[in-house]
Amino acid sequence: MKKAIPYVLNVLFFLHVLLAFLVLFESYMKVPFWVQPLGRMHPLVLHFPVAFIVLLVVLNLFKKQLEPAAFKKINFALLLLTSFTTVLATLMGLLL
Repeated sequence: MKKAIPYVLNVLFFLHVLLAFLVLFESYMKVPFWVQPLGRMHPLVLHFPVAFIVLLVVLNLFKKQLEPAAFKKINFALLLLTSFTTVLATLMGLLL
């Protein structure tokens, strides 16, 4: 897992840069017909970040019942999942 974390962080950075680029040049963008079904999946994917944020809140409420090392690992994994699904939902929203 420790070897994969830098790769995941780099992918997240790339997705954020791609998102910023697409937002800046949205008016010049034409979505191909075969990519439009990804945009239609936006309402489905939109609920994943919301659920992960709720899980983060619940996890922080029960922080004292968990070991500190386990809490850090779970919290970091949920933050990564939240940021990844947030970027995906935003990209799909742009395609919509």
